[in-house]
Amino acid sequence: AALFPVQIAFPLLADAFHVSISSVSWASTAFLLSLTVLALLAGRIGDLYGHKRVFVTGLAVTTLGALLCGLAPSWLLLVALRFVQGAGAALVSGNAMAIAANAVPPERRGKAIGLLTTSTSLGIVVASWLAGRLVGVMSWHAVFLVVVPFGLLALLTALRMGPGFQPPPPP
Repeated sequence: AALFPVQIAFPLLADAFHVSISSVSWASTAFLLSLTVLALLAGRIGDLYGHKRVFVTGLAVTTLGALLCGLAPSWLLLVALRFVQGAGAALVSGNAMAIAANAVPPERRGKAIGLLTTSTSLGIVVASWLAGRLVGVMSWHAVFLVVVPFGLLALLTALRMGPGFQPPPPP
């Protein structure tokens, strides 16, 4: 959900950092680039070190990245931080499906994965709506800072989740 709300603030970012709208697109491109390039690798890292551990690390990186993006004093730093934030999102997205699949017995996996997909889509819609409202009242900083409380809530929830359903070892 961290990609679309930023696009709402493109004109404000262009004005604040004195860059063109086409340059502002790098705020989204850097995030999306690191997310897509690293998602598969993030899943493999989860296989090796534990999906929950990598997922929680990703939430922490994404949330801290959002905070730092909201405080970024320069355009180049903001773009670099968006790349870092996208890497955190890759750790989350690359492991969320595995956690959902392993958390429930096989006969309930379809529902768990459907709920995860629906929740992700709903998060994008709500974050975009909220960012649009906050940007109108505050400034471009709100697009990033609004993620922080939700990220902290998700982080605290993830830290409390148990190991979930463990499939039996293969014969």
